[in-house]
Amino acid sequence: MSDTPSTDPQPTASFNYNVRWMTRTFNTRAQVESLLGPEQAAGSVSTHDYDAAMNFLPGFHRFYSLFLSSAALSVVYVLRKPSWSQLRTLGIASGAAFGSLALGNALTIRSHYEFVRSLNNPGGFSRAVDRIQKQSGLPPPKSPIIVRKYKIEEELYRNVEDRQEFVPTEPTTEPITQTTQTTQTTQTQSPSAETRPSSRWDQIRAVNAATTTSSSWDALRQKHEKPRVQNSGPGQSMNEQVDERTAEQAKFDALLEKERNLGSQNTRE
Repeated sequence: MSDTPSTDPQPTASFNYNVRWMTRTFNTRAQVESLLGPEQAAGSVSTHDYDAAMNFLPGFHRFYSLFLSSAALSVVYVLRKPSWSQLRTLGIASGAAFGSLALGNALTIRSHYEFVRSLNNPGGFSRAVDRIQKQSGLPPPKSPIIVRKYKIEEELYRNVEDRQEFVPTEPTTEPITQTTQTTQTTQTQSPSAETRPSSRWDQIRAVNAATTTSSSWDALRQKHEKPRVQNSGPGQSMNEQVDERTAEQAKFDALLEKERNLGSQNTRE
């Protein structure tokens, strides 16, 4: 005989949901927020369960019985026949009211059952409800009880959407790269910006200086060199030519110095 592997049953727990106490305690959205809000912030109640309770508990299901009873009595009053006695009319109206009341209670219990089944963390929600009930100091009333069984090990996998909000994301390097490129571009452009003239007057002064250096002084030098070359004949000795060139160069340098002084005075004025 081959032994079949036996699996140990997983431990379970149950959530006992008191329909009447839940209906009386969480009767408005403000009440749900004030009681379950701290539990949701502490992590006992998941975001899914908190939103489900906020939308369901103060909902219209609380008035199913009243609405159906009023509708049944109105139908009996409209459809009653003149031949009916008051006793018969009262009996039919009472029967319709009790029937609609029972139907309303059944629909209410069913809606609570669907709500309990929709909870993704019944263990945490159950502990939160128990703490709220103990803080109130009042015993729960007699009421239909909805039992939701769940596995204890499932508590490790609850509040999935809450844990995903705290997963650290990898830092992106795009902003840092863009900042580095911008800094490098600024550093590359800064030397060219420093070499530019600081004002319009500096630009005009630089243009005039370049024009004067490249045109006026060269023209004077060329005019002075032409007569000197023409006057130097082939019969003159090298020493005489050197002496003449030295004397003429001195005269020319004096003339250039005079012209420079006049130009600088005009520029200052």
